[in-house]
Amino acid sequence: MKKALFFFATVSFLAVNFPAPVFSPFALAQDEEIRLEVSTAPSKTTKKRVKIAGRTEKDAVVKMFVNGADQGKTTVREGKISKWVVLNAIGSNEILVTAETGEGSRSATLNVTKQAKRAIDRPLGLEIIHSENATKSSIITIWGKADGVSQVQVEVDDFEWGWAVVKKVSGKYNMKVRLNEGLNTIKVTGEKDGEYVTVTKVVEKE
Repeated sequence: MKKALFFFATVSFLAVNFPAPVFSPFALAQDEEIRLEVSTAPSKTTKKRVKIAGRTEKDAVVKMFVNGADQGKTTVREGKISKWVVLNAIGSNEILVTAETGEGSRSATLNVTKQAKRAIDRPLGLEIIHSENATKSSIITIWGKADGVSQVQVEVDDFEWGWAVVKKVSGKYNMKVRLNEGLNTIKVTGEKDGEYVTVTKVVEKE
């Protein structure tokens, strides 16, 4: 009789003191990161805006930033994300998308390159295309292309000939200059926002 009671008591004790595990490292990791999938196409565009689409949790609060600039309210419908954002820089634009719920948060980053249609809108760049290395003429036309500027300064052997107008769309410029006998160093300089670019070419007057 005592042996049976002892067995019954042991079984009751194990049933009360053997709780099932409630948390696991995997479950915690799931809570820390929620679902967030974003995409955009194309990766390069000449347009001012691009559409960002994706999926996340139905109750997520989604925000978007382009180069740190808040793009305003983002609506999420049934877990679907869709929003037009403004590309505020020529060149690379970093788009940050964040999603947050009571369970956790997650972020994703995209990069879209905005290409300029006009030369004036591109980053500063300069070149002399004039191809003659030697000439018998005293007066020649210097021409080339410039990005990011509306005019360039032209010099011959450190003598300033003035400023050549750069066409906004094509970026082309030209200016007539007089050469000295012998070798002439032609220098063209462009400036934008405190940044200077200078290109040179040597032309011989025979």
